[in-house]
Amino acid sequence: MKRGQLQEVRKQNAASNQSKQAEKPSEKSKVKILLVDDDRRIRESFSRALTLANYQVFTAKCGADAIALFEKERPEIVLLDIRLPDIDGFDVLKEIRARDELAETLFITGHGDMNLVISAMRAGASDFIPKPLQLEHVIELIGLAQKRREKKLKAAAGLSVQVTQAKKVEVRAFGNLWIRLGEKVIMQRDWLSPKTRDVFKILLLNHCKISRTEEFYEILWPETRRESAEIGLYTAISAIRRMFEPELASAKDSQYVLNHSGGYELRLGTSESDYDYDVEHFLKLCAQSRNTNSLEPLRVAVELYTDDFLKDDVTLTPIVEERERLQEVYFKALITLARNDLAANRLDEALYYGQKITKADPLYEAGYEIQIDAYLRQGYAAKAKRILETCRTIYLEELGVPEPQRLSLLLQRGGKA
Repeated sequence: MKRGQLQEVRKQNAASNQSKQAEKPSEKSKVKILLVDDDRRIRESFSRALTLANYQVFTAKCGADAIALFEKERPEIVLLDIRLPDIDGFDVLKEIRARDELAETLFITGHGDMNLVISAMRAGASDFIPKPLQLEHVIELIGLAQKRREKKLKAAAGLSVQVTQAKKVEVRAFGNLWIRLGEKVIMQRDWLSPKTRDVFKILLLNHCKISRTEEFYEILWPETRRESAEIGLYTAISAIRRMFEPELASAKDSQYVLNHSGGYELRLGTSESDYDYDVEHFLKLCAQSRNTNSLEPLRVAVELYTDDFLKDDVTLTPIVEERERLQEVYFKALITLARNDLAANRLDEALYYGQKITKADPLYEAGYEIQIDAYLRQGYAAKAKRILETCRTIYLEELGVPEPQRLSLLLQRGGKA
């Protein structure tokens, strides 16, 4: 073979190899999964199986290793044993959510762990996998987790397109209270005192409305002498003003916490371009959906509801009442979206919203109904039956009663709620 012919053959072979490499998915394109379990056999067998299923798999045998690996690799999906030898699975979940709120965490649970499952779902877990693990079921749940994450990423991208520049003030009240003031972030530990934080919560609850001084006294200082209550409220208001405006002179009016006759008003900004408050944004999108008869604002709204309103507060009655009101708005929105998707035969989307319902409240009947109906319409009777069994277990353990009869009837009829 002549030299020129040899070079031409080499070029063709090189082009062929490049083509094959392009067809083969790179490691970077694979979905990353972190498997956390203290059982070596589970780690090894499922690592091999998931790798063959074209996932990039990392394994950890304890909580500390899991947190370190998550920090380094940032996997999209975490399969996390609820019982670990060193750190509680809930603490690992908390660390994961602090690093990436969009990560999907699926708890691995043993027999009799259903109460822990309910707590885990409320703490932010996306789903659970019962032991003994079955590969087909695990891969199915991973697939659903991928779809949930993709939807969250799209929603986050949609929101980021709407925001052209960073807001001066950001407040997140779905979940634990979180505030960004310019470059400064205010977390729970950063408040002058719990009472100061509670005063701010009441101001936030009445955003752009007057919170009466009597309301503060009745809620926060019900059995305290008036003089002491007045000093406590004045101290808290002063601390909040300094937090928002560190350079504010004592005699100057605050642009954020305004004085009124008989009360105070929190005003995060003069327009939406000044601030971003997730609860207010959520409610405006819900109202926009109603006014325009469009479901698109509602789809964005439900992604803002990442957890219950000020979830760490279980004592302040007005906060608890507002939390319940917002929950109902959220559930109503999810049911509207899910039923619309069922009617349009968008069954994966309907499943997604049904799962969000049972994640927020494992006792909410409509969430199970939507999931059973969607699976039956897809022809997956076994999956629908599994949802009913999960519902039955939770109802028996939480309420001591069997699952709602209409769910069993829905399964018998074969769907079409």
